[in-house]
Amino acid sequence: MTPFSISVIRCSAGIALSHNITLAGNLIKTQKLHLIMSIDFESLHQQIMNLDPCIRLVTICTDDGKIMYSGYREGIRNLLTSEESKRSLELSVNTWKLRGELAPKIGRGRYVLAEYERIKRITMPLTDNIHLVYITTDIPSDHNKIINGIMQLKL
Repeated sequence: MTPFSISVIRCSAGIALSHNITLAGNLIKTQKLHLIMSIDFESLHQQIMNLDPCIRLVTICTDDGKIMYSGYREGIRNLLTSEESKRSLELSVNTWKLRGELAPKIGRGRYVLAEYERIKRITMPLTDNIHLVYITTDIPSDHNKIINGIMQLKL
């Protein structure tokens, strides 16, 4: 049998995944070629910031931790150093991945809320299930309003 290749493009929620599939005899080889995203992360960041004036920080990253957009509300002083902030994001992303391993048994995670003495931290997926949102807020924030607002965002 002569080997041949085909390309497949799947589109969903503003994202196109391109795959190259090679068939040779009884072997099938697939290769993800590229990911095309049409998300305006700066605009999305601003939409999330507008959900509640107590939001301090919004970081949008891929599910492997690559930061797509991040920024503090004007006038907010960071409580952590740059290294501590980076480590906190890494821990949240890695913990989210671990929870994902339980999804076949308990379902996919919707959000994680951690409340500390000085801030709240929300970690949750965007509706595309490829990106995570990492948010810190002041304690008086309406975290239910923020979480529900993010779940309703159209990407």
